[in-house]
Amino acid sequence: MKKLFATAFCAIFLLSGSPAHAASAEAVQAVPTLPESASPTDAIEAAANQGDRDAQYTLGTFYMHGHHKQQNHELAEKWLKSAAESGQKDAPGKLGLLYAATPFSDYPEACFWLTLAVHEGDAASTALLEKIRGHLTKQEKAALNERLVQWITTNKAAPAQ
Repeated sequence: MKKLFATAFCAIFLLSGSPAHAASAEAVQAVPTLPESASPTDAIEAAANQGDRDAQYTLGTFYMHGHHKQQNHELAEKWLKSAAESGQKDAPGKLGLLYAATPFSDYPEACFWLTLAVHEGDAASTALLEKIRGHLTKQEKAALNERLVQWITTNKAAPAQ
């Protein structure tokens, strides 16, 4: 563990000497201070708590699959949703998969996130979206379309065709 942190520190130090990679005082202050006994998972969690969308995505997948953390769908949802709402590109597909999974099933919510993932080019989400979209009622499909229009308008993205 010490070797990992020492290597990371050296890399940051060497890169920061170059004007093109110089770190601002704000960026240096944003790095979480962790005890020496902290694990890489602790570092990811600290970064997620500070708003790092890639760390939020990683932490969400840890909770979703029970890797490095006790499986917890509610915490997976929290972190994946934060990452997706922050623009992390892989989070909508993973969040859609979470909502489609039993016992957490919420097909309208799964369709919303999977549609956004497909729009971003996530081909793997296409098949699952087509499969579960057939389970929605007319009212759920109408609400989904309204929500997608609102998201697209708010986020200035064009809808997938």
